[in-house]
Amino acid sequence: MSEFLTSMFQNRVDSSHPGIAYVGRVKRDELGHVHFRLPGVQIHARLECTAIAMEMAPYSGYFMVELDDIAPYKVESPRCEKIVEIASGLPAGEHKLTITYCNEGEMAPPVFYGFVLNDGGKILDTPELPQRKIEFIGDSITCGYGNEDHSDMKSYPYRNVNNAYYSYAQQVARGLNAQCVQVARSGICLNYDRYTPGVGVFHDMVTCYPYTLFSPEQDSEKWDCGQYVPDVVCINLGTNDCDQPEFDKDVFARRIIEFVNRLRAQYAHAIVVLLLGPMLHGEKLSVVKYSLDKAQTVLNSDGDGIIYRFDFTPDDGSMDYGTALHPTAKRHAAMASELIPFLKDIMSW
Repeated sequence: MSEFLTSMFQNRVDSSHPGIAYVGRVKRDELGHVHFRLPGVQIHARLECTAIAMEMAPYSGYFMVELDDIAPYKVESPRCEKIVEIASGLPAGEHKLTITYCNEGEMAPPVFYGFVLNDGGKILDTPELPQRKIEFIGDSITCGYGNEDHSDMKSYPYRNVNNAYYSYAQQVARGLNAQCVQVARSGICLNYDRYTPGVGVFHDMVTCYPYTLFSPEQDSEKWDCGQYVPDVVCINLGTNDCDQPEFDKDVFARRIIEFVNRLRAQYAHAIVVLLLGPMLHGEKLSVVKYSLDKAQTVLNSDGDGIIYRFDFTPDDGSMDYGTALHPTAKRHAAMASELIPFLKDIMSW
């Protein structure tokens, strides 16, 4: 631990402080500590200080920092260290801070214990957040999996190259001045559980969606959907489903309809957009498009008139590839530039 952090450790602000705002699914334990797993969870605060660190469970992953007008930068939660320095030598006065979780809680859910400030530093009133709210439901594409992978092999899922901050979801939200919640996991299907050697059963979205920490085995807490009511829900699923041997396009369409109806019971007035991701080509692209188009038609005919469809341009590699042929951060930016005007139009934003 640095001399600064050692000397400042006594000026700790607990994660339960009312001036700290969270965007995303978080769970508080009996001590008030904040647990989360899903990518893109954000911590917002206004602070009056000259130095800032955060206290995390060791090896919690990577985080993007937005501090005042400084260019966003990444910090790491080390394997054997709880204190993560954010900034020091700041000018006296107020500072605005947003911290975004880059990863997916692969090993264990991160735990945020609070901030550590310089002597005399303090948290100010809760920052004002954007009024618009979007929920993105999806798989590795929505997570930003491998989007910073610049290696030659691009084949192994190192978490230092997965960055939700540069996912199309977060880039769309920033472009629309909206809050963003990502309910996503790499490899997930809408409709099929999967088995991964050494990991075990990998549940589908239907099973995981109700849980705060997105895992029925590790968490009994059901997410209270009233905590975040989106104006629009974007669903980007199907890329993994169509790889399963039992995939059937009509069954998948029916499962999409059932899932949307379930969401509609929670979010009566939210516009729902069925997205077709950029990683599919050929026959797989055709069958998933068929399923999504059919789902929209049936839902509309059943009286749900606020269901929309949107297809991203298939990725041709012209902006390189990330891990395992996933979109790069640059491709995610291009995806965001496609989706933003569409959402502006249907939302009248």
